[in-house]
Amino acid sequence: MKIWVSRFLTHAVFLTVVAISGGCGGGDSGNALTAGGTAFRNGGATTNTITFANGASVNATPSGNGGYVINGNQLAGVAALDISISYDTSLASSPSVTQDTLFAGRAFVANTAIPGKIRIALVGTTGVSGSGPIAAISFGTASRTEFLSLDAVTMLDASGHAIQ
Repeated sequence: MKIWVSRFLTHAVFLTVVAISGGCGGGDSGNALTAGGTAFRNGGATTNTITFANGASVNATPSGNGGYVINGNQLAGVAALDISISYDTSLASSPSVTQDTLFAGRAFVANTAIPGKIRIALVGTTGVSGSGPIAAISFGTASRTEFLSLDAVTMLDASGHAIQ
């Protein structure tokens, strides 16, 4: 039991530090990459869905008034999530992120300190299975409805192993 708790706490601390630190990254990969539970933006094109080998997916859906909902679909045993998002600063500013129902009761932190980047981390002691809203993103100003891209999503199970 002590080993499991130690591993869980290590992953929880890691995800929290990544999300609240300024280490969101400023570069653009410029390449399409889908492997190991992570997907990156393809040359600046908008990526609104990241699909994993196990059939699970995470997507960003416009919710009106320049907002987005981040949804999880067919998740199985997900205890932790790390989500990296980019948005066009010429079209939107002042993002605000709130936790939604799928991961309710889990530790949640969002970093919006770097313009054009949002980092969300969620972690809990047990895995979540199912589909539903993970987080809601609103912007102080938004001049269009399509300006956000999912850059990367990492999912971990309750043992701290990456979900592919």
